[in-house]
Amino acid sequence: MGYTVELMDAGLFCRSRADAEAAASIVAAHEEMYPYHVQVSASEVRRGPDTGRWYLDIFPFEGDHWDAGAAESLWLALAPHLADGAFLEFLGEGGDRWRVRWQEGRVFEEHVAQTIWEVSKEITAESLEKEES
Repeated sequence: MGYTVELMDAGLFCRSRADAEAAASIVAAHEEMYPYHVQVSASEVRRGPDTGRWYLDIFPFEGDHWDAGAAESLWLALAPHLADGAFLEFLGEGGDRWRVRWQEGRVFEEHVAQTIWEVSKEITAESLEKEES
């Protein structure tokens, strides 16, 4: 049975250029996930604070008929090549959110446990009148 997921965010930094290239090869060889669900390329950050770091650039991503078991086998295969803190964040068809995170060669699946809502502004006739004056 499949499930539909949407990729919300990704930070697939690798340990090195060689690791990025090896990880891209692992994705390309994964018959259950490639090429329908996910394709990647090894890329280097060209500017900003992460200049020179290598990562997996995901394009395209297709989350229709997602097989969690197939995905987990790919995440585990990538573990030796991904830098600590590398992650993928997903939104499921039922509204659930989770992320996959790599740390010290291990893979963790983390689910949202709590949402805290904070009032950032009040939208009432009185507050709008104050803004206009």
